[in-house]
Amino acid sequence: MKKLLVLGGCTVAAVVAAVAALPLLLDANAFRDKIQATLESNLERKVELGTLGVKLFPLSVRVDNVRIAEAGGVTSSEPFLTAKEILVHVDLMALLKKEIRVDSLTVTQPTARIIKTADGKWNYESLGRKGAGSGESRISFTLLSIDDASVVLIRPGAPNQTFDHAQLKLHDFIRDKPAQLEASLHLAGEGKELIELNGTLNKGFDGGFKLTEVSQSGVKGLSATGAIRALRNSPIEVTADVRATEPAVSAKLEASIKSGEAMEGTIRASNFELNRKDWKQPLRIAQLNVTLAGDDAKFQPFRIETGKLKASVSLAVQHLSNNPHIEASMESAGELSEVLEVAAALGLKLDFEASGAYNLKANLSGPAGKPEAIAYNANGTLDNGVIKLPNLAKPMELRHTTFKASPNTVEVDVDAPVLNLLPANAPASTAAAKPAPAATPSKLTVKGSVKIGKLITSSLTLDNVRSQFSMNHGIAKLDPMEAVLFGGKIGGSITADLSHQPAEVSIATNMIDVDAAQLLGATTGLRTLTGKLAAESTLQFRAAPGEQLAKSLNGDLKIDMTDGRINGLNLLNELSKIGKFLGYQLKQEGFTDFAKLSGSLKVRNGMAQTDNLRLDFGGGSLAASGTLHLAEELLAMKIVATLNKDTSAMAGGSQIGGFLATALSSSNGELVLPINASGTFSKPRFTPDAERMAKMKLESTAGGILKGIGIKDGTSGVQGLIDLFKKKKQ
Repeated sequence: MKKLLVLGGCTVAAVVAAVAALPLLLDANAFRDKIQATLESNLERKVELGTLGVKLFPLSVRVDNVRIAEAGGVTSSEPFLTAKEILVHVDLMALLKKEIRVDSLTVTQPTARIIKTADGKWNYESLGRKGAGSGESRISFTLLSIDDASVVLIRPGAPNQTFDHAQLKLHDFIRDKPAQLEASLHLAGEGKELIELNGTLNKGFDGGFKLTEVSQSGVKGLSATGAIRALRNSPIEVTADVRATEPAVSAKLEASIKSGEAMEGTIRASNFELNRKDWKQPLRIAQLNVTLAGDDAKFQPFRIETGKLKASVSLAVQHLSNNPHIEASMESAGELSEVLEVAAALGLKLDFEASGAYNLKANLSGPAGKPEAIAYNANGTLDNGVIKLPNLAKPMELRHTTFKASPNTVEVDVDAPVLNLLPANAPASTAAAKPAPAATPSKLTVKGSVKIGKLITSSLTLDNVRSQFSMNHGIAKLDPMEAVLFGGKIGGSITADLSHQPAEVSIATNMIDVDAAQLLGATTGLRTLTGKLAAESTLQFRAAPGEQLAKSLNGDLKIDMTDGRINGLNLLNELSKIGKFLGYQLKQEGFTDFAKLSGSLKVRNGMAQTDNLRLDFGGGSLAASGTLHLAEELLAMKIVATLNKDTSAMAGGSQIGGFLATALSSSNGELVLPINASGTFSKPRFTPDAERMAKMKLESTAGGILKGIGIKDGTSGVQGLIDLFKKKKQ
């Protein structure tokens, strides 16, 4: 027994020694021709081999730098496949006889170029087939293993695609026999980016697939598990459960697709749900059916639901493989804010927010990959709407609106209780007021007709506004416009440039029967006048919150006030003090009623200049020229006061104390007083105008001089001067 064990051990040792000595005893290059012939016979392609060697574990012939030629008829400067190393697994006994029987192949780090030719054929289809029309493959291996492969996909009219780190194992790949396939492919990306196949090859593929954290075409974390049945001359059948993380997607898919020159077939999705982090509600589609024909996809009408939104949609996509183009129509009703959330999520850039109950019909057309280039038109209604524009401090409240919309324009018919045109980022108080950065103008043009219960600006509030309205690049217009202003009527146009702060406002208006006290109090420091105001104006001002409008006021203003009052001032009392009226008793009333105040003013940066201001009051009239500083409430005026005959007689006529010093009398017995007015609107100071008085006395004795200033007729110099003022009034 002992001898038997020794003999057995020696035998094993001899075999091991013999095997170990194989690399020394065998010249691998002696097998070059046989290996090359075997590969070329199996592949039906020219094969080039590099250095050869023998490897013990597993027993194989190692071939370095292998090149497999491209198929005939395919134009390419590169071979079909190059590999760093191929291990040709061989039978030991055959190898000892210096014969090659290929059992399996292990291919390391190959690069394969998969090319689709112009006639729609692939360059791998002729592998192992004799003749272009042969359908029988000659390739057979017990195991074909491909490790860390790189695959380059080349198609006419499409950019080349490269897939790295591919793994593949084919078990029992024998002619006309089923073979088991295990394959995986890693894509470039942030996640695992893994695609796996596991199934049977038998005149096609029948098995399962798995996607793990794949990120493609703007979708991150795409994962799926399912089955593929792709048999020769039959449609490709796919079922899968799909999900993604960003955006959040889940669905169950079924597809039946015939692959050829163009795909044809159907895709069905059920329980489709789409959500994003910034959405309040997910978007759901219960059933989605798609028909593929050629390079186009047509969707059967389907319903979308998200929150209160419900929409019926028709959709078609053309040119799926290259620059997809969509055609869609939609009918919907629900909450507008939810529609805008979906639009923003799909890539439409909106610079406003809106809410309200809506009804909508819309059509869309354009490139699917460029949402900003999609053309659309829509029409519908909006009730109890609220729109927030970036240039306005307060949202627009819309009671009822009808609208038509396109990418750059919205046409509206608006009934709004309140429209607040105060600019955004308004400071809380004057003390906190600071220059605000320029607002980004909206590219959206909004236009149409409006009915506004109350229109609020930084200085004025208009009631019952009826107007044509537009807003374009931050410029809002009401033109033509009519409204109620402080109890009177105003008509004309208002333009507000809201593209920067403070907003610039221009008005061209006519006013009738407006309460002067309220208007002047809101726009200037002049608070002493009351009465009904009629005016024509072309003015511009800066609507700076907390800043008095008058400081930036520019333009022309023509006024005509009737039945008014000057509060805090009794003109006859002031005139009696200047003229030293001996027969006049000072009145207790601290005001002056007037029948009419008229004239025109040119306003520059809050400074009003006039040369034809006229006041008709109970005792006479005033004619004035000079300046009114509206913002600082200062005045510098030259006035000629003319007292009527009765008032002059009551004051003492030519017997007044200041006669020939502060006053003169006309031939009709009217007293004329030249006066300087200064001080403030609330506390004016009146002083005799000595220079004007001297000139008037001189003119009263030198009628020739009067002609030099445009007076050709008159019985006296004083009367001629009075006629001159009357002429200016006319």
